[in-house]
Amino acid sequence: MLAVYYRAFGIGEALYVGLIALGVFPLLAGGLYKSVLTDVTDHAVSEAYTLGASHAEAVWNVIVPQTLPRFLESLRLAAGLGMIFLIAAERLLADVGIVYQHDTLYDFLTAQGNVAQGLMLDRTSLAFRFFQYPACESRRELSQSERPGDERRGEERPEQQGRRADEDPHEDRPNALTQKNP
Repeated sequence: MLAVYYRAFGIGEALYVGLIALGVFPLLAGGLYKSVLTDVTDHAVSEAYTLGASHAEAVWNVIVPQTLPRFLESLRLAAGLGMIFLIAAERLLADVGIVYQHDTLYDFLTAQGNVAQGLMLDRTSLAFRFFQYPACESRRELSQSERPGDERRGEERPEQQGRRADEDPHEDRPNALTQKNP
């Protein structure tokens, strides 16, 4: 198979591009085919034609929006496969590229250390995100008279004077259930 690749693409950058394209194309084509079969309904396409859309308008306004999410998902999956094919292509031309640069054990361990540092930084920033705001207990400690914007901080309000904390402040107000009709 390598002889076919060398003959078709030569030696150089075209070999990289050709190997990646031929390796990733089946995944993208299969994802697009499955998306068209499952996501696009005949009813939506026939409605577009009934409303006077041309073939290009039906494809652009009906089929593409319905197939785009699954195609982007298969494109995301193909990116990982493309990196594998890139490494395979660089192995063939072992004088340039990622594989050649990280061929020694020291470089490999350095790369692992960089990945570990990146993961630690990510987890640390995620942890700080949870502790960015004051805890809920400190919010509960603020009583009604200590809230910002209240001019009478620390002193009792007139409606609270002479009442205990467990008393209902609306106890002496008459309501419809406790009033007697004359």
